[in-house]
Amino acid sequence: MNIPKLNKSERDREYNLYNTVQREAVVKAFLFEGMHHRQIDSKILGLDSDYTHGFQSMGILHYLGLDRHFKGLFRDMSVSDAINELKSTKDSSYFDLITILEGHVIR
Repeated sequence: MNIPKLNKSERDREYNLYNTVQREAVVKAFLFEGMHHRQIDSKILGLDSDYTHGFQSMGILHYLGLDRHFKGLFRDMSVSDAINELKSTKDSSYFDLITILEGHVIR
């Protein structure tokens, strides 16, 4: 599997606004379901997407380096299979993403 490189943003405001469970749900909705930012803001974060325009979930995802190239990347895969794919790259830049997918707390 060809996994894109992460393009991390230094802006952490949205990332820090939400708890670990919410961040994990946002990441999984994007990677495994291919949900749009507005959908994630509405269905996962419980926000009015007409007001937020998807910027809350986009901020979380971009802080982690997840851009449009990752949307739905792991569709039809289990979380454990996706983690194994990320680990098989031997690329340490995926550490935070793996940690979130494993349900562990990161800063």
